[in-house]
Amino acid sequence: MKTTKLYRLLNTIETRELKALEHFLLSPYFTNKTEPIALFRELRPFHPIYQKVDKVQLYKKLRPKKAFDVHWLNDRYSELSRLVETFLQSQQLTRDEGLSGSVRCQAFRERGLHQSFFKECRSTIAFYTERQAIHPNTPLSLWELHHSIYRHPATPAKPDPFEEELKAMAYLDQYYITHQLSFVVNCLGGATARTIPLSEEWLSAILEKASRYQGENPLLAIYLQLIRLFREGCTLDKYLLATQQFMALASLLEKEEKAFLLVKLANLGSSQFTQGQMDYLPQLLPLYQYGLEEGLFLTNGILSEDLFLNICVLGAYANEPDWTRTFIETNEPFLKPAYSQETLALGKAYVAFHMGDFIAAHKLLNEVQSSRLVFKLRLNSLSVRCLLEATLANDSFYSPFKAKVDNFNKFIRRNHLLSAQRKQPYLLFAAMALKIARLHKKPDRNKADYLLLEQKISEMASIIFKSWLLAKLKQSRDSLEEQERWPSRKQKK
Repeated sequence: MKTTKLYRLLNTIETRELKALEHFLLSPYFTNKTEPIALFRELRPFHPIYQKVDKVQLYKKLRPKKAFDVHWLNDRYSELSRLVETFLQSQQLTRDEGLSGSVRCQAFRERGLHQSFFKECRSTIAFYTERQAIHPNTPLSLWELHHSIYRHPATPAKPDPFEEELKAMAYLDQYYITHQLSFVVNCLGGATARTIPLSEEWLSAILEKASRYQGENPLLAIYLQLIRLFREGCTLDKYLLATQQFMALASLLEKEEKAFLLVKLANLGSSQFTQGQMDYLPQLLPLYQYGLEEGLFLTNGILSEDLFLNICVLGAYANEPDWTRTFIETNEPFLKPAYSQETLALGKAYVAFHMGDFIAAHKLLNEVQSSRLVFKLRLNSLSVRCLLEATLANDSFYSPFKAKVDNFNKFIRRNHLLSAQRKQPYLLFAAMALKIARLHKKPDRNKADYLLLEQKISEMASIIFKSWLLAKLKQSRDSLEEQERWPSRKQKK
């Protein structure tokens, strides 16, 4: 069902704001019509689920003696929509002291209230100067204020007549540099990482210029820190420092900027974690938990499938099954309906897998089908891992495991959407998983066989789940050593 514009607007209003909206609609300053307040009062009991409204019944309450007229009702919806938009605008001005100050400056200037204009400008400049980290557009607001003072015909004479304009140009510099750094961070730490070539000459010039302002602009400082980690290499100590800087700054940041930086910081730590650096795990989970508590991961009310699954994996790895299951249950409504079934199955399977219930995880994976390549890769690779784990515990699982590996190989080789470069890590993973299973069930296996296979896997640069495969190889070798230490009763006889 298509949602009307009015319903979308009303859905953005919190329950505690409804009374303020009613007072706003009652004010004759904005409208002297009675229909908008009457319509709002009829809709209010449905907040926030306006899709339950029966428009025919609503019309009868508004015009009991008239035949239903959809055009009349639509006009009333449009009137109320415009008033709600004006209400939201006034609410924003009330909440945002800097924005309201800038608007007052402009109003005073246009009215020729010079003294009030200068006083308001100085006050708003002080406000923004103390809060330079709240948004990357703050330097632009400061530029505009200083520039307005410089260009005002009644500006008092000063020893240096260019003082205000020089300040304005410095803030314009910061605004430009902040957005350039934001672009660089997005290239290095986002979904488009390393796909956009960055000119070293241009980047060096931007970084050098940004370093001049980082002492007075903490937002620039954290951008610079992130770029250094992406470009010069990330160590745990440097990552901890960047995390601490972000958390110290977080309370000052506006939501959009806070979410942007948090996602980049989390992506950086996750990339280290997926490469087998488990020391990053204690730092990552609190970051994701903070983002969930602050509502930073929702985009238009939707939580991305990749982010959902990453959090499931981290929670399971951190041995927090209860927290992870609660996360899955709480955030299920925020998944795209079209992909929720496969996303939930994968999330629950990851938890079962990391808790050691490999058969339950495999069953969950078999219950769902997906047409999306990224999900097919996740589903099939996790299924291979589940069956290898089961095979190492019980040789009777070898046949279904081998069949799964064969099917996985066919799926990868025949998929025209995967380039040869993308196929190789998956094919190597499947091949090495099968070698481990074969070696494990080999009657005359020995330590030399394990050393050769360990060396082969270790030397592979392009393979997924390398650290996990090496761990499974060690598990199988340990079982051989255990057998040699404690021969079976049959062997003893």
